[in-house]
Amino acid sequence: MPDERNEPEQDEMEGMLGTVLKSLFGKVDEAQGRTGTEPEAEAEGSVLRVVLDRVNGRLERADDETAEAIDAEPDPAPEEPETAATTDQEGEPAMSDVREEDAGEPIEPDEEPPPPPAAAEGSVGDRLSHPDAEVRSLALEELRGRPDDVPLDAVSARLTDPDPATRRRAVEILGEIPEEPVMLQLLDAMQDPSEDVRGAARAVFERRRSDSLVRLLRQELPQPKRGRAAAVLLSELGEVDMLIRAMADADPETRALIREVLEAGGVTERLIADLSDPHPDLRLAAADRLGVMRAMRAVPDLVRRLEDPDPRVRTNAAGALGAIGESSAIQPLKQALIADPDPGVVESLVQALRQLANPRG
Repeated sequence: MPDERNEPEQDEMEGMLGTVLKSLFGKVDEAQGRTGTEPEAEAEGSVLRVVLDRVNGRLERADDETAEAIDAEPDPAPEEPETAATTDQEGEPAMSDVREEDAGEPIEPDEEPPPPPAAAEGSVGDRLSHPDAEVRSLALEELRGRPDDVPLDAVSARLTDPDPATRRRAVEILGEIPEEPVMLQLLDAMQDPSEDVRGAARAVFERRRSDSLVRLLRQELPQPKRGRAAAVLLSELGEVDMLIRAMADADPETRALIREVLEAGGVTERLIADLSDPHPDLRLAAADRLGVMRAMRAVPDLVRRLEDPDPRVRTNAAGALGAIGESSAIQPLKQALIADPDPGVVESLVQALRQLANPRG
């Protein structure tokens, strides 16, 4: 095992001993070469040898003690290899030194919140055509309660927006504009595939209902694009009588469309039921309306009304059968013509038979 004595102290000791030895050996040599009596020289040399022996003995003992001390020291512990783990300034393990098996799920850096949509950039008109639906919807919301600031064309274009929520909001914004011509654009929303959008449009029409609005809708009945929506809306607004009156002078396509809407709304069934009502005025009105509607399903019930106790009802029943034009009613009309004593009723029966003999389109 290597000598681990303090190197400066060892060098100092060796230097001192070397000086002493040189001095002693010099004196020995001097004594041996000095003239004089031999006994004196031998005596002096003996003294020097004794001193040298003592010095050498001390040096050997010192070396032995040093060796024993070194042997008694425990072997130093083997140096442990440095681990990959390091610590940061706070004493915590650095994230980069955490072993993968101890780290569990990989720690992802905190995600920065996404930047807000570019809703604050550009004018309202520009944002209404933004590719982000949220931006378009927020732009519409900014216009709520500000009908004078609404860019009509840009908002109307949102009625065909791919996002249903944006379409619904566009309906609500347009519904705040007082000009009635804008309401025609909302008829398109009545045919929207989304129930929410249709409901929003319906709510606007109910809120804005007026005689002028009803007339405006009636004018749209013959239009191929908006006719059905106008008929449905008028029916839902309770304008059944107006729709029936509109059928009287409507073209065949419009008449068929209105009839379909009324039948889908259960109007035909209600009128047929009214033919049996105890009140003659209800029976009278029901017979007249069924004739205008040309409701084929009402023919059997109208034939029974040819025997109604009220001559007014019999007259309207005959007129309705002539308007409907169903040939199965010819024989009952002939029988009523022979049996009915009321001249007014007879006149109606004759007219009905003429219509059946010369049906119109």
